[in-house]
Amino acid sequence: PALLGSEALFSLSVQLSVPAISLSPSVADAQRAINSVCKLLLAVTKKVPLHFGGGNVGGSMFDELAADREVVTMLLLLTGSVERARRSVQAFLDSLGAFAWLWDMGLGDKYARFRG
Repeated sequence: PALLGSEALFSLSVQLSVPAISLSPSVADAQRAINSVCKLLLAVTKKVPLHFGGGNVGGSMFDELAADREVVTMLLLLTGSVERARRSVQAFLDSLGAFAWLWDMGLGDKYARFRG
């Protein structure tokens, strides 16, 4: 069963601030947020002792998670997905450069050309 639905973890928007096109928040900010959440979750699991059958068996939840290949694989996939998203977003932003003429020329220049 899927742990997450099809909803996005982050909502990003493309913004034009002449002469640049940017993403808000940046992919780097999204990566930092994901990293912070992962670190906090892992730090909390270090404090949770393992209990099986009513008794403390030693170790922590962190030890169990770190030993679980599936959990480690998911964390690596999450990191890789942000990198792939970063490349995809950069390609999209680069593709908007074809329209730079719309904001590179000043309004006065456009009007003068129109009148000329």
